[in-house]
Amino acid sequence: MEREPAATSSGKIVYIVIYFQKRNNTHPLHHLGITLSVMGGMRCYCLRKFNLSELEAATNNFSEENLIGESDSCTVYKGKLRDGFEVAIKAYSEMQYKACRKECENEEYIAGKLLHKNIVELVGCCSSGGLFYQVYEYMHNRSLSDHLHGSKIQWPKIFNAIIQGIAIGVDYLHEQCGLGIVHLHLKPSSILLFHDYTPKICDFSISNMLPDSAKEGTVDTVIGTWGFTAPEYMLSRRFSIKSGVYSFVVILLELLTGWSRHQEAKNCKDPVNVLVWGLWKTGKLEECVDPRLARATGVTESQVEEMKRCIHVALLCVEEDPALRPDMSDVLRMLRDNSPITGRRSP
Repeated sequence: MEREPAATSSGKIVYIVIYFQKRNNTHPLHHLGITLSVMGGMRCYCLRKFNLSELEAATNNFSEENLIGESDSCTVYKGKLRDGFEVAIKAYSEMQYKACRKECENEEYIAGKLLHKNIVELVGCCSSGGLFYQVYEYMHNRSLSDHLHGSKIQWPKIFNAIIQGIAIGVDYLHEQCGLGIVHLHLKPSSILLFHDYTPKICDFSISNMLPDSAKEGTVDTVIGTWGFTAPEYMLSRRFSIKSGVYSFVVILLELLTGWSRHQEAKNCKDPVNVLVWGLWKTGKLEECVDPRLARATGVTESQVEEMKRCIHVALLCVEEDPALRPDMSDVLRMLRDNSPITGRRSP
């Protein structure tokens, strides 16, 4: 019992340090991939409750010039808080919020527990007069889907920053945060890019946590994007961390192959793993790599081999049987390690 006050005091001190670091936009702990963990392993990350007047001031009364985008579910604005911290604000009408209230609450429940350099920070929220708002850190380079094809990003940044950064973020969700989070809707548009192209995973509206000690969970309703969703989740409503591995490597293959470009050009309806496996079987691995990547100015032969290695790793992760897929930590090791890769089955 003598340690109880010390633990409480430590929890308060840590919270204060985190708060001021976040507000001055330095985020030093993000670069270390540290979560805030106090008292019995519970994550303590209090979301800020904004007043509507603060958000109106941040967005110049939600002006057209600050509009980022619109969808059926919400409207997104860029804003700047009084301390200079740049934010993106999702604004929901009363009808929109009623339609997706469950997803918004799930977003707050899960994202509010996370603090990592490769996870978009949910700063806070606001509710006023039937309207609802969610406030996030602002991502200067939009989503990964805006940079998939014809992008001027060079391969070293794609591989070292974007691919490995997404992998680190997914591994954090699966294992490192201690909560067993499976995203369930991981795709290029749910990866946002900071000003230096650091990737950050967003949109936890349908994400789920695995029950304690469980390796698998189920959902009542499947929501997902064809091609990026693992087959066991799409067909039988089952999910595990291996479902997240599947989605990650489809993004990896999309980056490397220009899959959607193939779809449009050839009216191809096969998922990217089937397309790549077909080329692999016939010894045409070089055709898997998007020529705009492989033939870009300054790309070396060793970098092209690096691209091929990524494809090899990806093929191990799209096994139909999730038990045969590696964990995310193993995927990271294989991406970084130059040792031979064993195992290759038909997806």
